[in-house]
Amino acid sequence: MSKTNKYESNSDHLFERFSDIDAYIEMLGEFDKLDLKYKSSQEISQIYFKYAPLIPIIWFGQRIERFNNRSFYRVRKNIDSDKESLNLMSTYSYPSSILCSSNGRANLKGKSVFYCSDEAIPSILESKLINGDIGYLSIWKPDAIREIRIQYCLPHTLRSDNKWNEVREDIHPLINDHIIKNYKEKQKHYVALINFLFFKFSTEKYPYVLSSWLADKYLYGENWIDIILYPSVAGGTKDCNMAIHPNTVDKNIRFEKVIKFKVIEVNFDNIKYSPISVGELVNQNIKWREVNPNEKDFSTFK
Repeated sequence: MSKTNKYESNSDHLFERFSDIDAYIEMLGEFDKLDLKYKSSQEISQIYFKYAPLIPIIWFGQRIERFNNRSFYRVRKNIDSDKESLNLMSTYSYPSSILCSSNGRANLKGKSVFYCSDEAIPSILESKLINGDIGYLSIWKPDAIREIRIQYCLPHTLRSDNKWNEVREDIHPLINDHIIKNYKEKQKHYVALINFLFFKFSTEKYPYVLSSWLADKYLYGENWIDIILYPSVAGGTKDCNMAIHPNTVDKNIRFEKVIKFKVIEVNFDNIKYSPISVGELVNQNIKWREVNPNEKDFSTFK
């Protein structure tokens, strides 16, 4: 749990100006109906704090050893080799801020984050590929030099086959203790707020007005979060997506390889593909080779 939060004074009085829980939930419903599409970040902040007294910062620190046991998967599609080099690691990493011309689910226009998943197939499905597309599945290995701060934006319950259930079981008792200790008579208000906000990460539609604003507070705010963890929509919430601060990627995550593939058929939660070649870093350039048998089935990647 967060020990420092610019937006929170750890006091029950934060919710005192809001009425009973039923009325507060109704207020959040009213907030949800507001059209914020053309509002600036500052204007959204002003509106937000009329409906909520704080931005809940709920992060946990993941130890180096545990963090380094994971793999991250990121996908790009239809890269124009006349404009971008296929032999550079940066081609498969987070985009330049100049290229972030619109909001993403976890980034504001003009600000870059490294989007990835903890499984290969969900990362492909999240990329909205269609038949005939050429995809590039890059695989990244953590090489952390310090504890990593992860903002927890998962619902109270997860599918039983979601690998983050172990973390959820550790985190939710801490969240409950935090609420009991600091919010007393307003516990339900705090729960309603975090449920409302975290739900946005898996339900909000483009242009992601609220989730992108909230993510910016997490990743680029004074509380310096490394990673936002939220459910994968395309993966049917069986897996999780992550939005990682670019500086965290540069210092704590390394490129392993990239697999070029062609999309054969896409259904709602399933995809057929044909691997084409594999690129690995040799000296200063990515060199391409044939696909090995153990690299053809992306669902087996760990």
